[in-house]
Amino acid sequence: MERIVSNCPLCGAHSLHVSNDDSSNFMQCISCGYVSSDMFLGTKEDNTEYKKLDELLQKWVKETEGRLWIPIQMTLPFGMLYPALVDNQMKWVFAQHIPIPEEEQKNYPIEGQEGKYYSSRYETDNPKMFNKYYEALQEIQEHVQMETQKAIDENKKNLTEELPTLKKIK
Repeated sequence: MERIVSNCPLCGAHSLHVSNDDSSNFMQCISCGYVSSDMFLGTKEDNTEYKKLDELLQKWVKETEGRLWIPIQMTLPFGMLYPALVDNQMKWVFAQHIPIPEEEQKNYPIEGQEGKYYSSRYETDNPKMFNKYYEALQEIQEHVQMETQKAIDENKKNLTEELPTLKKIK
């Protein structure tokens, strides 16, 4: 698989990551947050994948150079980044993955699994909003760094608790 970085045809930034293999191309701009692939060649009128998109998402699709570009939706282990309509504008929203208190879990049943409930959810009631995609990426990077540091600190704590005290033998 070949990967290159190029200029984005939408925002002009030198941050368009292009991955291609024998069967397809995938493009993602880490500056503006739009993506495209070979599934989105053509126009809004003739592309079948475009017609499958949610109506609101279709509204934000951009056409250039014989290709359709869609705002990315990213699911991560600790949250979700997605575009949303706020005050009649597209904003980038980051909803953190949070635990559901045990007493509230009955309000979140797992469909098709009688008596089973979700133990975590996305905090869509109070998400963080950003005007620019790269601002949201900075937030995600800070979150990753914080979680990584917590894991390092926890591992250090566990290691020191488990190690026996060594005595020097003469």
